[in-house]
Amino acid sequence: MNDKQKILVADDELYIRLLVKDILEPEFTVIEASNGEEAVSAARAEQPDMVLMDILMLRHQEQRANQGHPRGHAHRRRPRT
Repeated sequence: MNDKQKILVADDELYIRLLVKDILEPEFTVIEASNGEEAVSAARAEQPDMVLMDILMLRHQEQRANQGHPRGHAHRRRPRT
């Protein structure tokens, strides 16, 4: 039985995932995801204790998804932070 805590690392850059994995793996079980969809799927399946996610990766995917929409980002309300 594996008693290590699980950390999900979500980044679209392979070298970043590998770097973080090399640092964390001695003490944690590391799960990798290369995009937002994989991250959601892995989080549901693996129930990690922590998620480290590249926020810019999500923005890039959102921009690509909105390229085909005639109103782009304007159709959604953005939360204020």
